[in-house]
Amino acid sequence: MPHRLYDVDVDNASLGAILEWCLERGADTMLFVVRMPNESSATERAREIFAGRVRGEFLAYGWPGTRSLKQDNLVLELDLDADLARLVAETGPRVADWREHNSLPEDPCVFRASDCGPTGWPMFYSVTPEEVAWIVSDNRVDIEGVSPSLDILTRRYVYPGRSFCRLEEW
Repeated sequence: MPHRLYDVDVDNASLGAILEWCLERGADTMLFVVRMPNESSATERAREIFAGRVRGEFLAYGWPGTRSLKQDNLVLELDLDADLARLVAETGPRVADWREHNSLPEDPCVFRASDCGPTGWPMFYSVTPEEVAWIVSDNRVDIEGVSPSLDILTRRYVYPGRSFCRLEEW
C-alpha cells in the first residue's frame, strides 16, 4: 500500500498519542528547530529540557515542512524513546504548544533514522507557526484529531539530506 498523508489538528490531537503511535512503528529520532538560534529564548530552554538526549545539533536551511526565508536555523536531533516521548508530552501536550513564543523549540518531526534518504518519509512532521502538521503512513491512522488529508503527499520540503534536512541555502 502506498504512503498516505494525514492532517493533524495541532490544537486538539494529543502529541503523546502521536509519539506513542510513532514509537509502535519503530521511530527512533525526533527533531526540533530553533529559528534564528542566536536571538531566540528557546535555544537554552531546549538544551535544558533535552539535556543528555541530544544526538546532535546542526544548522539547516530547510527541514521537514519548511524552508527558511532568512538564515540557517538550529536543528536538535534527539534519540526518541518512551521516556523522551513522555517528557515532550508533559512539557507541551499539543503540537501547537511547541512554538518559540512559548520559549520552546518548534516544528517537531519524528522518523526512523533508517528511513532518511531520497525515498524515505518522516512519520510525523509539523510547521507549528503555520499551525499545520501531518502523519505519513502506509496504514490507516486511528488517532483522535488526525484525518486523511485531501492534499497529495509531496517531497516538497522533505529533503534527502541529514534527518530530511537541507543543510545549505538554495
